[in-house]
Amino acid sequence: MKKGISLIALIITIIVIIILAVITIFGVNGVIEKVREAKILQEISNEKEIVSASVVQAKKEINSFNEETLGKALDNITGVDETDVFADSDNLAVQFKNSERYYLVNKDGVIEGPVYPIEDEYAGDITKNKQYDGSEDKPYQINCIEDLVAFSIMTNGGNSSLGLSSSNFSGKYVELCRTLDFKSMFSYKDYTSKKYGDLNKDTVEDDIRTELTKTDEGCIGFTPIAFHGIFDGNNYAIKNLYEHVSQYGGMFSIWVGAELSIKNLEVSGEIISEGSAGGIAMAATLMENCISRVNINAKNSATGINTRGTIIHCQNYGNIEVENGSYVFGIAGGGEIEDCQNYGTITGNSIVGGIGGSQVTNCQNYGEIKGTRYVGGIRGDGGTLTNCQNYGKVEGNSAIGGISGGSSTTINCINYANVYGKGGDGLMYGDACIGGIVGSGGREINCINYGDVEQLKLEKVGWSAGGIIGYANSGQQTINCCNFGNIKGNTAGGIAGDFDWTQNDVTKVMNCYSVGGLEAINRKGGIVGAKTGYGTHYVENSYWPEEWNAEVCCNTPASLKVTDSRAYPLSFIQSQEFVDILNSYVNTYNLEHKDEEDFIELSSWILDTKTGYPILENLSE
Repeated sequence: MKKGISLIALIITIIVIIILAVITIFGVNGVIEKVREAKILQEISNEKEIVSASVVQAKKEINSFNEETLGKALDNITGVDETDVFADSDNLAVQFKNSERYYLVNKDGVIEGPVYPIEDEYAGDITKNKQYDGSEDKPYQINCIEDLVAFSIMTNGGNSSLGLSSSNFSGKYVELCRTLDFKSMFSYKDYTSKKYGDLNKDTVEDDIRTELTKTDEGCIGFTPIAFHGIFDGNNYAIKNLYEHVSQYGGMFSIWVGAELSIKNLEVSGEIISEGSAGGIAMAATLMENCISRVNINAKNSATGINTRGTIIHCQNYGNIEVENGSYVFGIAGGGEIEDCQNYGTITGNSIVGGIGGSQVTNCQNYGEIKGTRYVGGIRGDGGTLTNCQNYGKVEGNSAIGGISGGSSTTINCINYANVYGKGGDGLMYGDACIGGIVGSGGREINCINYGDVEQLKLEKVGWSAGGIIGYANSGQQTINCCNFGNIKGNTAGGIAGDFDWTQNDVTKVMNCYSVGGLEAINRKGGIVGAKTGYGTHYVENSYWPEEWNAEVCCNTPASLKVTDSRAYPLSFIQSQEFVDILNSYVNTYNLEHKDEEDFIELSSWILDTKTGYPILENLSE
């Protein structure tokens, strides 16, 4: 019995010893791992401190730094040949040779890292060895530039020698897994690879990075992705895109009518197009939360984000220039645009604007807008523009407006920038006009202009400048608007420059006032500069300063019907009594028209605490 007990005790003892040994071994390994991790973190911290000190030293010596000076500073601190410095895209890359870690330093000396070349066993395969099927739950993966190139090749006919079949991936989901930079070695699995051949079509096979970034004559750069599915950028960026195309440029390009949705993506770079271009896409059906920093030079037309479609929460920072073409916009040419901003300079021939679109809501332009004919801060011509603001200078030869060049319905909009008309010979009838809100035609309701409106060549007879609209013809209505800008033209009016022909007796200015300066070398009027066309026009309940020494219009024929409109001293215009006059009209109008199908409610007026003048309550800051 004792022997049996002793044997059992021995077995238990052995088991306990084994368990303790296992615990000890794994515990020690865990400690070792933590020590190793701490050592790596300390090395990284030390390396960053070395790079930071070297940047300071390089800047101190020459008030700047470059590859050579940063390298010398690093050698002074670490010793010769301990580090390597080289240009990588827009940054300088620092390699610590012993640790094989890299750090990026931008032009401002900001340090990023450590960074490493991409390790992707399946670079160039967006299925990642069939792990992803393009479904919503398992979207195809874009993890490196090789993936982008393969994606482009497959959507443009495929390449059998590379094993890439042709597909437009209709209805499939694709996502970007990280920020990629065409110029950076850290965005490639192997930037020295020549696997993909002559991508830029210059007849010379260079490494893949050179193929995609070379800008010599004859190089086409990256080929747009002809994708018909859903792309999610996951708030990452694709940087330093370069394209030189014969027809359609953009990161993505599809046929009209195909479905393409793009969201959460930023793209920067340059597109040169002998035809048309979109900064991110051509003809996408939906774009949301996208940013373009793409500079575009095209010959026919160009837009910063997309040519058409529904566009929500997007911004353009790229400069766009179209030599002789039309439809040049910071966001899109057509479609519904909401909550978008343009910051780039937009230059074109005719129909040029900071935003664009057909139905535009809650959008702002901050960029300078330059064109020839039909030029506006938000849109060049047409469309319905609601709750939009322009902060960028607008300049053109004819039909120029702070919000729209012409024929737009403009509701609750504000122009803060100066608007200039350069004029020119041989202008079309009705084009020789400039307005704080709209150049020619359209309908303006609840709008304010703060910018100066100036015809630069005053000797050009026939030009008209208005605080709200430059040229009003059949169907024109300007209701419940005010102007604070200085107006200067051959013919100038506080609200409208010229009342031209009308066939339906609805061309009207109602419940408006203007207090900006007024200067004309030919004809001027407190509300309308001149009435030059046939038909009956109306001015109702509209006002201007007595200090202008002007009548309601320079000429008042019987066909100009003026009701309850007059000049007041500026002191009265700044009174609550004047506010009450404006609001009385508002209340009556809203009550009488509220049941109409196209009714737009007029905003009430309040005294602005900054200027002392009445301002529309819904547009007050």
